[in-house]
Amino acid sequence: MTLVAHQELDALVQFLQLAPVGLVQITPDGEIAAINPLAAQLLRPMQAEDTPRNLFDVLQGVAPDLRSRVRDYADSQ
Repeated sequence: MTLVAHQELDALVQFLQLAPVGLVQITPDGEIAAINPLAAQLLRPMQAEDTPRNLFDVLQGVAPDLRSRVRDYADSQ
């Protein structure tokens, strides 16, 4: 990794950590690839396990059709 790429990655990670909103990066099936501290804090009351692994599972109680909506949207593209 070049010095510039490393600096850009560090800046991105710092932004992710300090962002004033919750940010979650997921795969198409809902697996959490990255989550910032604020998003983790906001999701904590809804999750059954200590470390959330799948956003669709965490949000099942408040958005039970989210998984199918995302799948249907992806299929329409």
